Amino acid sequence: MHVFYVSLPWIIDEKEYNCSSRSYSEWVGRGSVNPFQGTYFGVSGLIFVVLYGLCLTGMVRGHLLKITCYRLMFFNGIVDIIDLAVGSFLTAYFHFTGAVFCSTMAINWIAGHLSWSAWCGATFNCVVLALNRTIEMNPAMQRLRFLFKGKAPFFWMFFCVLYMIVRPFISGPIPYNTVVSSYLGAPMISDDIEWEISNYASLFLPIHNLIVSVILVTLYAFLCHQVMKIRRASTGRMDKVQIQLFMQSLLICATTAMTAILYSFLDFFPVSRSIVIAGNVVWQLSHGVHGVVYLCFNSHIRGQVLALLTRGILVQPGHPRDHISGRGLGLLPGDPSKFSVQPKPFRGHGTTPSDPRDFGETTGDHREF
Repeated sequence: MHVFYVSLPWIIDEKEYNCSSRSYSEWVGRGSVNPFQGTYFGVSGLIFVVLYGLCLTGMVRGHLLKITCYRLMFFNGIVDIIDLAVGSFLTAYFHFTGAVFCSTMAINWIAGHLSWSAWCGATFNCVVLALNRTIEMNPAMQRLRFLFKGKAPFFWMFFCVLYMIVRPFISGPIPYNTVVSSYLGAPMISDDIEWEISNYASLFLPIHNLIVSVILVTLYAFLCHQVMKIRRASTGRMDKVQIQLFMQSLLICATTAMTAILYSFLDFFPVSRSIVIAGNVVWQLSHGVHGVVYLCFNSHIRGQVLALLTRGILVQPGHPRDHISGRGLGLLPGDPSKFSVQPKPFRGHGTTPSDPRDFGETTGDHREF
């Protein structure tokens, strides 16, 4: 077992990954065809990708990318969709064909690298987003707000992409095996599982997952405490906006942290196959559920998505009516509205402008949530 494995990711080392012990037909026979799991991952992945894509489109249509928090969420959405494509569509393909590493070496090698790199990038983005929310919503951290001002968010995105690119050069892939229904460090090319674990398993992923888990739980716990503390001080009760902020933070944090903790556990302790399958499902949810959370708890994104589907809304920058306050969008206090939303009624019902407080963006005034 090692921490780093330096190699060129586009070259498969035939000595390290030697499949000559069996014929191709024998390797195919060692796989497990599972149409149920294949259908689940294919259909659920398609739903998650479509919903997430609609949310990202809603962010663009609503001009939300002017706000740092939404820039980070948009970028994180792109990385999430990459991981969803691998963890859903390629996983479905593997289950329909009963793939093991040696029966689909090239595509499994690519999937093993892509899934791991996208996971590292997505969790890095979640940590950055949690840090952004914590700094913006805590008046005592005003001196740290330069970390997300101006061009600073693009540096965070650059570091994320750099991390995703460098990762394959310092650690091996985690190929998928349909027998255990999971991406594992050991390619399962021999009958000696203990040797494979000691030779192929890497401590890099467990270390990454443990660090991510600790940071996310700490930051979001502090964030939720800060929100409740300030809202109670100003209103004496928990209002709808406070609950929405709490639920968005809790759900986004919980799925990512749960997946990181679960896979860390799987790397060190023997578990049943059902737990392994559950870990794979939770991993998929940790990316796909973000789009569902945005639709359920962010009224502005939800409104833009409904408008996109029904063509019932017209965005007119600078319109004097139905404007959304710049303070509510996280702009500087006193700034005029940068854009406005003028809804057209849907057939049979009408729409109302979203509550700008749903954004949860602050601008130095800790009373704005």
